[in-house]
Amino acid sequence: MKQRLSRWMITIFCCLWATGVHALVGDIQLLNRWPMAGPNSIAIADIDGTDYVFVGDGEVVSVYDTTPALLSRFDVALSGAADLDKPGEVAGTEGIYGIFYAENHLYVACGNEGLQIFDVTDPLNVGTPTGVYIPRETLGRAKVSDVTVLDGYAYLTYFLLTSEGYDSGIQVIDVTNPANPVLKGESELPDTFADLKRAQGLHVTDIDGTLYAFVADLYNGLAIFDVNVPADPHAEASCYFTYAYDVTVAEIPADSGNYYAYVADDFAGLRIISFDPDEFTNEVDILYGAEGNVIPTCQYAGGSSKALSVTVDPANELVFVGDQYYGLLAIDVSDVAKINTLPGDVDLTGYVTNYATDMTSAYSVCAETGGPTVVYVADAIKGFQRASLVDPMDETTWEITGVENTNTPADADALFIDENTNYIYVVDDDATNAGHDEGLRIFYAIVSEEYLTFLLKGKLPTDGEAKDVYVHDGYVYVADGSKGLKIIDPGLPEDGDDADEDGDNQFVAQPELTGSCVVAGGTGDAMDVVVSGTFAYVAAGAGGLSIINVVNKTAPQEKGVLGGAHISDARAVWVKDVDGNGTDDYAYVADGGNGLKIVDISDKTNPALVKTVALEGTAQSVFELRGRAYVAGGDAGFHVVFVSDLENARLVSGYNAAPFEDVKDVFAAISNESPAVDLLWVATGKTGMGFFTYPPDVPPQLVVHFDTFGDAKAVSVFGDFAFLADGAGGLLATTVSTASGGATDEGWDWLAGIVPVDIHSTTYGGSSGCAVDTVRPAATGLWQSLKKLFHKGSAF
Repeated sequence: MKQRLSRWMITIFCCLWATGVHALVGDIQLLNRWPMAGPNSIAIADIDGTDYVFVGDGEVVSVYDTTPALLSRFDVALSGAADLDKPGEVAGTEGIYGIFYAENHLYVACGNEGLQIFDVTDPLNVGTPTGVYIPRETLGRAKVSDVTVLDGYAYLTYFLLTSEGYDSGIQVIDVTNPANPVLKGESELPDTFADLKRAQGLHVTDIDGTLYAFVADLYNGLAIFDVNVPADPHAEASCYFTYAYDVTVAEIPADSGNYYAYVADDFAGLRIISFDPDEFTNEVDILYGAEGNVIPTCQYAGGSSKALSVTVDPANELVFVGDQYYGLLAIDVSDVAKINTLPGDVDLTGYVTNYATDMTSAYSVCAETGGPTVVYVADAIKGFQRASLVDPMDETTWEITGVENTNTPADADALFIDENTNYIYVVDDDATNAGHDEGLRIFYAIVSEEYLTFLLKGKLPTDGEAKDVYVHDGYVYVADGSKGLKIIDPGLPEDGDDADEDGDNQFVAQPELTGSCVVAGGTGDAMDVVVSGTFAYVAAGAGGLSIINVVNKTAPQEKGVLGGAHISDARAVWVKDVDGNGTDDYAYVADGGNGLKIVDISDKTNPALVKTVALEGTAQSVFELRGRAYVAGGDAGFHVVFVSDLENARLVSGYNAAPFEDVKDVFAAISNESPAVDLLWVATGKTGMGFFTYPPDVPPQLVVHFDTFGDAKAVSVFGDFAFLADGAGGLLATTVSTASGGATDEGWDWLAGIVPVDIHSTTYGGSSGCAVDTVRPAATGLWQSLKKLFHKGSAF
């Protein structure tokens, strides 16, 4: 947990069911994440006889050779306030959705930052974009979700949120001059789709002399466009289903006349849709399963699948799927009649295999064709991988090589939510001299009743291994590993700057290093930091606990250290005013394998150990709430330590059962309706996040668990949302919904997520239920921000 609430606390009013907390059930819903890691975010290019692989990593494009080894990286462009002139437009990128290589240029779909075109003639020395194109500028800045380029034309999908739903469709752009892309034609998604439209993935191909574009729509399924005449793209057919992320098309067997669209479906797995262009009419044809268009038997695993990307190897009659849960899957599609799995079946034996050893969070796949089967996989846990499939249907022959870590420029390893602003601060622990690994990243969050989105506003690389981040009195404090403590001015706009009526969301942040200080006399590594008053408290690893005076931001000075035999593996720290005298007088330190340490810090120059509480596992984070210290214990789950009586602090409870074998962080809040009950959000590494209740006299009770994309390292809760630093999975926003929350007469109940009941009933009167409030009267900014959740387009 990287947001310390020692001086204020979110309190959640909650009515527990009459049957008791044991009966609670729920579901954790992913609202959004950064980076988007959209379909086709891998592109293979032959440049002057050398093969390169381009991978979208957040707002950075990574350049690999085919071994694969990282060769270089370059940034996409961020717009500034001067580039924005329409209501609702905001600066800052949502990350890369898709990329495509053609004729020495890389075309990058950058969401709200448009289509950006880079000259990659020299792939190791790529500069700023040659050209930038923003779709739907008459209405606003539509988001570019994918791109394909053929014969001098770029075909892109876009979506734009309007008052009537999503405006979404396809555009054809003349890119014969990459410096001056020109719109030639466009078509919205067909009327056969619902008002809520969001084009996600795109594939363009020539079928019998006619160009067709196949669009995967997140909410409506598949749409097929005739794009043979650039000025007149138009819809030909559609097939309705939900959660379509990506699509590819092939004629299999070759020259058979049997054309299929292969769709990565978040719910069903792989959907196969047959179609015959000769049967298209002047109307938008609707393809139905009852007419034999949809091949239902390949919808592997039903609701337990999460297919995000798909590619095809027509020569070998194989389809490859990138799935969050099953990793890389190889499917023999030579004869659809032989695919004998029905929707919902989870037995993948016979026609599909998967490489499940760690590589189980694949968000993008790309296959080399025309030779031995090679598939490149972008995986949020395993990292970027190359899979040489000697026998694609026998995974024991697969040869996997790649980047055996997740240190990509999109990593999120710790986070802090500023209680008074819209900003979220995230750090990455991979030091770099190239300026692409983030160190510190600054995000702006926009929340409405329809969506939540993150915008990257700025970043500042640090020269250490950024481990943790804390914000206090307008400054950002970064625990920077071997380089100690960094103090950073985030460079946010001042009041009175030329901000629009929505606030400062048009501006790009300009963070600058203000000051730095070694920890533990230079013998420690800064692992975690919390700031209170004029002091920063740093968990300094082998150096113990470091106390630093930060009155002078340009020259912070270390005042005291407690290390040696007392604290030797400090991973995290929490400080508290136990005596109520207005100053922090005790610190709780997660001391790795040495358990929880309680330290008297009333004398900053001479901190003293008060108590050691031995714990199983490796103590790596601590969150104190009203006399209970919640300690993440790694493979020992998490522990509950009563610390009301500091000298007699004792272990009282905890949780250690599957899938909580790697607990890294805990966030706690109070249930006000039942004051003895705490609510817990737990970051569980590669298995995601869990939500618990902790009633009196019984151990913590698991309500629901959610498997995230990457390696959940930290969790922080604000209002209705739980935010996770998910490693290479990025920054995630989730809600917890339950049987009693959900739809209301006024639409979706966004507050029915943080607790296991319908929140609106208490907030707006009526029967017992839940609401969100703060127990610190001065925290009016927090409550006002929460109320903004109900205003479309506002930031929290």
